[in-house]
Amino acid sequence: MSKDTTKKFTCNSNLAVTVAAHDWKVIQKVIRVACSQYGECSWLGIGKVPTNLSNVVIDRIVFPKQENDRTASDIDDLAMVDVINNLADDEKILWWGHSHGNMGAYYSAKDDKTWDAWMEQSPEFFIGTCHNVKNESFQQVCVSGFVTQLDQSPFCFPHDEEEAKAVEEALSQMEKPSAPIIVRAPSLASKQMN
Repeated sequence: MSKDTTKKFTCNSNLAVTVAAHDWKVIQKVIRVACSQYGECSWLGIGKVPTNLSNVVIDRIVFPKQENDRTASDIDDLAMVDVINNLADDEKILWWGHSHGNMGAYYSAKDDKTWDAWMEQSPEFFIGTCHNVKNESFQQVCVSGFVTQLDQSPFCFPHDEEEAKAVEEALSQMEKPSAPIIVRAPSLASKQMN
């Protein structure tokens, strides 16, 4: 078993969202590649609804089929249905993230509408983020019906050998833009958080 090197960031809500390190690397590559070649890109983070709403684990990242241009990414309705139909009984979509290329890290009017559509589902927990190539991000979270913008990123990243192998496989799939990409992380729920 490898040493847990989880790093927690301090944020105004004391929220920690754990994402596998390889998933984060894939997202960073998507942000860079999408901006320069395809336009903006969206992804979804899937996990179990946490019992402790200040410590959330994203078990896997999904990049559903979507339309992309320089300023927007729209997830295909049928692709969203597929994602929902492939959720285990105890899984939920907990995170909607998207790239903002060279633009600032803020929600556009379209992003506000997308956030509102997610909020119509009355999630117990949901986080929405946008990220640009300058490593800036904007994040807001809904916990039990209360929405707040976070001053700092809540994300933390455990590392291990299994994840290192998975990142290589996921990154190799990035060269095939027509193929849907599903990154499956090893179970992180059992890892002890520092």
